[in-house]
Amino acid sequence: MEPTIIEHVFVLALIAYFPLDGRKAIRRLRRELDDGVEDARIRSYRGTVLDLWIKATLMVGYWAFLDRSWAELGLGLPAGRGLRLSLWAVGIGLGVMVGQYVHLVRAGDDAKLPAGIQEVGYMMPLTERDSRWFSGLSVTAGICEELIFRGFLLAYFGTWFDWPLALLCSSLIFGLGHSYQGPAGVLKTALVGAAFGGLVLATGSVWASMILHAATDWLAGLITYRYRVADRAGPGGGVREMDTSEAGF
Repeated sequence: MEPTIIEHVFVLALIAYFPLDGRKAIRRLRRELDDGVEDARIRSYRGTVLDLWIKATLMVGYWAFLDRSWAELGLGLPAGRGLRLSLWAVGIGLGVMVGQYVHLVRAGDDAKLPAGIQEVGYMMPLTERDSRWFSGLSVTAGICEELIFRGFLLAYFGTWFDWPLALLCSSLIFGLGHSYQGPAGVLKTALVGAAFGGLVLATGSVWASMILHAATDWLAGLITYRYRVADRAGPGGGVREMDTSEAGF
C-alpha cells in the first residue's frame, strides 16, 4: 500500500476532527435527554449509523478506485491456520458472551449492569424501539469500524512501521474516537481495539473481529434493555423473560 494525500487527510480527520464531532454529538444527546426530547436515543443511533456507513463506503470506494487488493484491507477469507484461529476466536468469544447473559438471567433480582455498561448507560436502549435501532447500530459498528480501524489503519501504518507499532497506532486512534467516554473509556476502548487488531493480524482477515465487535455491542444493548425492563417491573420483578420482539431481533 502506498498512501495517498487523500488517505493522509482521512487519518488526520480520524485523529483530530472526528473525535471532536463525536463529543459534540454526545453533548447534544445528553441535552436532548435532559430536555425530554422524544426518541433522542434513536435520533442519535440513526446519525451514528449514517456517519459510519458514509465513512466506510467512501474509504472502500476509494480503495476500489485505486484497484488495491481486498486482502490487504483484511477482506480476504481466512484459510488454513487463520481460518482455524478465526473459528476458535469467534466460538470462544460468543460462548463467553452467552455465559454472561445467562448469568444475568439467573441473577434475577440481584442482577447488576456491568460497570462498563453503566458508564455509558445514558446512551443505551431504554425502550423496545431503542433496542431495535441499537441492534442495527451494533452491526454497523462491527462492520464499519473494523474496516476503518483494523482494515485500513493497520494497512496504512504498516506501510512505515512494524506490525506491533502499527497495531498500537491504530488502537490509540480507535480509543480517541471514543473520547466522549472520558480518559478511562479511551484506554478501555484502545485495549479492546488492540485485541481485535491482534486477531486481525493473526488471522489475516477482519471477518472474525467484525463478528465479535458487533456481538459485543449488541449484547451490551440487550443486557441493558433487559435490565431496564426488569427494573420497570418493580420490586420482586426479577429479570423476566422477554419475547424476541422486545429484544430487537
